[in-house]
Amino acid sequence: MRTTSYKQASKNLAVLALFVCLFITKGSAQNLITNPGFENGTTGWITDCTIEINPENVYGGTSTTNRVTEIDVERCFNQQVNVTAGSTYYITYKASRRQGGSTPATVGVNVRITGVQSGTQYINVNRTYTNTSWSYTIEVFSFTLPLNTTDTKVNVKFSNYVTVGTYGTLIDDVSVTTGSAGILPLKFISFNGKIKNASAVLNWTASNDDQSGRYFVIERSYGQNKFDSIGIVKANDSRADYTFTDNNFSNGVNYYRIKAVNANEVISFSSVIALNGNAAIQAKVYPNPAVSNIAVSLPASANTIANVQIYNLAGSLLISKHVSLKEGSNVVSVDITTLKPGSFFVKVADNNGLDFAQPFCKR
Repeated sequence: MRTTSYKQASKNLAVLALFVCLFITKGSAQNLITNPGFENGTTGWITDCTIEINPENVYGGTSTTNRVTEIDVERCFNQQVNVTAGSTYYITYKASRRQGGSTPATVGVNVRITGVQSGTQYINVNRTYTNTSWSYTIEVFSFTLPLNTTDTKVNVKFSNYVTVGTYGTLIDDVSVTTGSAGILPLKFISFNGKIKNASAVLNWTASNDDQSGRYFVIERSYGQNKFDSIGIVKANDSRADYTFTDNNFSNGVNYYRIKAVNANEVISFSSVIALNGNAAIQAKVYPNPAVSNIAVSLPASANTIANVQIYNLAGSLLISKHVSLKEGSNVVSVDITTLKPGSFFVKVADNNGLDFAQPFCKR
């Protein structure tokens, strides 16, 4: 994968008027998973049940050459990957409900990442899928290993959740990558929306300086803990402005986020915005620069517990706290008096799709 230089990363961030701290680096991410797209059958994968791999058209998909694997009551799979203490990792995959046959209306998977040496569960999440035509949902989660962990490997396991029978969920393009906590969301320069003629008009600006970006997936949630894909926009070269109109805007609060997908299927997220009538609630950090406290204003698509973390530019975790968020608009205060003056990232994430990161300065 191509990398973006230190100088170019600084240029990208200078565009953001709110960011007074420059010289933040970007990096590349190598997929730690062997045989992520199942092109080589079961190579790299192990199981304590069974593994089934076929072209996606067997399950109602469109391709006769792209191979996928199914999760149901009989099938599961896992793989161990090497990890490093103190690093943040991102796991992504594509999933779709099997079409036709006796597939239940709702199918699902459990994704669990466990430290091989310590037994620590870093991720244990359930996801369900209800699509009635063939389409992929791209999922992404992150976890950070403590600096004092004994784990040098983690086990990445996919198993059944709620599916009844042997018609279940198709999985493809599993990825585990590493990088500093704030890297992925920095692809987005801005994201906002407004209501116009009973539709939601979304506008965003994103950088694609290394020209590795492929497309954006627009996602919407009605506050039920799950974002659904509602459209795709192709990425342009370099920095560009984009727009998308959701003509199915519903009464009440509608939550939106954008997923950016590059040529290596590495995912980055925009912040989440909430549109309600003519008002847009957008995630942001203020004041910036800060002295003793920062406030993080962000929407939540449901009542949830979120993890608020602050990292330095080397990716070291400095502050971590859990906070309760209510559905709608929230403001979280973080005491930064223990930090020395400099540049940092604040990251807020939960298991309901919230994944926000932004750099800030302390004077």
